[in-house]
Amino acid sequence: MALLWFFRSFWPGDLIVAHLEHGIREQTSFRDAAFVEEVCRSGNIPFEVDHVSVPDDKYRGESIEEAARRIRYSFLESVMEKHHAPFVATAHTADDVAETVFMNLARGTGPFGLAGIPERRGPYIRPIISFYREELRNILRARNISWCEDETNEDVSYLRNRVRIEVLPWLAERINSRMKEHLVDLAPQMEYIKERERGTAGNLIDWLSKDLPFSTLTLDHECLRKLSGDTLSMVVRESGNRLGLSTLSRDRTENLVQLIRSSGRWRFQWEGSMEVFAGQGIIAFADRTILENPTNGPVDLCPAYYGTTFTWNHWLVEIEKCERSPITGISGEYSVILPIDEQGVKILSVDDHLSGSGFDVHAKRVPWWLRKVWPVFCLGSTISWLPSYGLVQLDEQAIPPQAETCIRVTVIMKN
Repeated sequence: MALLWFFRSFWPGDLIVAHLEHGIREQTSFRDAAFVEEVCRSGNIPFEVDHVSVPDDKYRGESIEEAARRIRYSFLESVMEKHHAPFVATAHTADDVAETVFMNLARGTGPFGLAGIPERRGPYIRPIISFYREELRNILRARNISWCEDETNEDVSYLRNRVRIEVLPWLAERINSRMKEHLVDLAPQMEYIKERERGTAGNLIDWLSKDLPFSTLTLDHECLRKLSGDTLSMVVRESGNRLGLSTLSRDRTENLVQLIRSSGRWRFQWEGSMEVFAGQGIIAFADRTILENPTNGPVDLCPAYYGTTFTWNHWLVEIEKCERSPITGISGEYSVILPIDEQGVKILSVDDHLSGSGFDVHAKRVPWWLRKVWPVFCLGSTISWLPSYGLVQLDEQAIPPQAETCIRVTVIMKN
C-alpha cells in the first residue's frame, strides 16, 4: 500500500497493480486480494490477480518461501509482458535488506550475498527500499490509508520471520542497538565490490567461452584450472548470475571450485535440472532433462526422407537430394554431402555408435554427456560423419571424389 501511495503521488505515467494470491493462508489470503482489488477499483487502476497453490507447486527440496518467490516473479513477468510494461516495482524495504544480508551471512556467503537486495535488477525496481517498514506505516497513518497485515508474518517457523521477530531484536538488545542499520549500510558497499568483481569475471567468461550445442554456457576447462582460487570463485558466481541461477552458498561454491580444479569426468547439480558437466577439456552448463531423455533411436534414411525436414533428438535434420557433388564434411560445420549406395545412410547416436563397431577415437571427441543426443551419420562400416567434428573414413579409398547420387544433410539444434 505504501508503494501504491508512492506511485499515485509521484508517478505521472500509467500504473497497473499485480497481486498474486499464494494459496497459503486460506480465507484471509482471498480477503487481502479482495481488499487490493477494491482499492484499485475505487482509484480506477487496472488490476491483475492470479490464484495459485504454492505448497502444491513447489519443487522437491524447495522451501515454501523459495517457491513463493519463484512463482511470484513468474507471475509478475507475465503481467509485465501482457501490458508491455517497461518495469516492475516491488515493495522491498530497508528491513528486507537487513534480513537478507543477515540470513545470507548466516548461511555462508560471499560478496554477492552480502550485497543484499539491489535497488534495481533488470526490469525490477525497488523505489522504497531506503525506507524502514515503520517509516512507511507512519506515512500511511498520517494519510489515513489502511492496509492488511499478513498473519503469517508472525509465524516464526519461517526463517525470515524468525530473523525479523527474534534474532535481530535480540542482537540489537544484547550486541548493538544499530545492528539493523549497520547491515543495511554494509549492502551498498558490498554491491560496489560485487560490481567490480562481476566486471572482471565477465571479461574472463567472454574470453574463455566456447560454442557447444545444448549448453547455455561453455568454458575452457584447462584455462579455468589455471586461475587462482579467488578468481575462479568469481567466475563461478558470475556464470550462475549470467544464467539467472540462484546464488550458491560459500561451501557449495568452494565444492564446485575444487571439482573444476580436478580432471576427468564429473557433474555438479546447481539447481533443479541445471547441472555443470566436465570432460573433453570443457565445462558446460546444461539442462540434464534434454540430455538424458532421447526421444529418437536409429533412423534409416530411405528415399522417403529425401527433400524433407524432421526432428531427431532436439536436432532439425534436413535432407536434400543432389547429383554428382564432391563429398565434403569439414570439421566445425553442420552440413555434409554423402553418397548414396545400396547400403544407404543411417542416423545413430554417438552412444549407440560407440557400443557397436564405430570409429571410437573420433566419436569419443563428443562430450560424454551429449552422446545420447549427438547424431552420427553412417554409410555402412566405412564412413561416418559427426556434426561439427567432420567426416571420418576408415579406408581412404572408400569414397570416390564424386558420386552419381548424393544427399546433402544439414542439422540445426532446436532452441
